[in-house]
Order: sequence, then C-alpha cells, then structure tokens
Amino acid sequence: MISRYAIVIVVLAVAFAMTYAVQPQPVLYSVNMTVYPDGSVLVSQVWYVVSQRAFLTLNGSTSSSLVVVYGYNGTKPAQPLPFNYTTGGVSVDSEGYIKVGVLYSSNAMTSKYGEVWSVYWDFSAPVRVTLPSSAQLTSWSSTPVSISTVNGSVVVSMPAGANSLNYTIPQAPGYVIGTVYPAATAFVNGRAVSKGASFNLTL
Repeated sequence: MISRYAIVIVVLAVAFAMTYAVQPQPVLYSVNMTVYPDGSVLVSQVWYVVSQRAFLTLNGSTSSSLVVVYGYNGTKPAQPLPFNYTTGGVSVDSEGYIKVGVLYSSNAMTSKYGEVWSVYWDFSAPVRVTLPSSAQLTSWSSTPVSISTVNGSVVVSMPAGANSLNYTIPQAPGYVIGTVYPAATAFVNGRAVSKGASFNLTL
C-alpha cells in the first residue's frame, strides 16, 4: 500500500514540474542589424520578458565581451542589466523590466565569395537590415517587406524566419575598409565593463 507521505511527495513533484512547465517564455519583438564594410554585424534585439529570469538567444553571437543588455520601461532612459553569457545566448535578470534590449556584435553572420557579400540570420521576429554605405543590394532569399535608402545606405526590412541578403561594395583604388566604434558600457556577469563598440539602442 502506498503511504500518504509517498502520495504527498508525488503530488508536490507534479505541482513543481507544472509550475516550471508553464513559465512564460520571452518573446522576440524586433531586430535591427547594421552591417559594416569589414563584414561585422551589430545586432539590436528587443524582447518582451515576463519572468524575473529569462534566457535570450543571440543568433550569431560568439563572445560575451561584445554583449550589452538593457532594461527599458518606456518612460525612463534604458538601464544596463546584469547577465551571464553562455553559448548562443544570455541569462538575464530582468529586474522587473518587461522590455529588454540586447546589443551584440558578430563576425559570424556574413561571408564573401569573390566580390559578393552575403549576410544571413534566423530570427523569430521581423528584421531591419542596414547595409554598408554605398553597398549595392543584388539579391535576397525572401521577398523584402520594404527597401529604402537612408543616409546613403540601403535599408531592407525582412519578414521573420531564416533569410539572407547578397550585396556588393564598390571600392575606389586605394580604398581601405575600416570600422570605428565609440565606447559603450555594459554589465558582464554583473560587473560594469567598458566596450569598444558603437551601439544605438532602439527600443
């Protein structure tokens, strides 16, 4: 005969499992990608986070030293949040913020074959891609939502999912590709660390 204590333990275990099974998952709301002439990509994500702790996936990220996480509530300036970086994402303490922005740089989202560059990604939210200044868009994997030009750069809005763009960058003789980033500050594992990267937080 099963004792009352065994039944209680089973009931508690099931309740515990159900509690964690129904934990609301963070939702990726939007993504902005800025592609630089050297092939590096600056990614700005906006997440809606309901739980206190959340794991946010970072497509193409390779190093915690290139990640900045902010909380944003719509009425106050964005505030840096502590986080722990693991392969493929960050574990974030939202500190009560519902909207969380993540900025990171990646060298793993582009490739080049001959004169043609490709930038590729897989996000569950719509993506806005800004190509390098003077770059010429040549093809795309899915039909763009829109294509425009802003300050000399082609800006392409793409639907959610796995997508890619191909482009070329005309170069004058003696042209040298270089990328300059002003400084930014972030929390890495709870500690404030200065970054040598340029970030425009779009929330």
